[in-house]
Amino acid sequence: MRTGSWTVAGVAPRLGYPALCDLSLIRGLANRPIEQDLHFHADKPLSAYAHEAMLHGRI
Repeated sequence: MRTGSWTVAGVAPRLGYPALCDLSLIRGLANRPIEQDLHFHADKPLSAYAHEAMLHGRI
């Protein structure tokens, strides 16, 4: 991934637009590439998802 994708403290991710070439490098379960979930509909703000991810140690 590109350098600078984390804050100086190295704790919280920055928000922004990722390059498609960066996304193509990410692998999920069984080393499969990630893909867009066409059926996902957000029901809370992004900050709530980030908070939940931090609680679960994902970011």
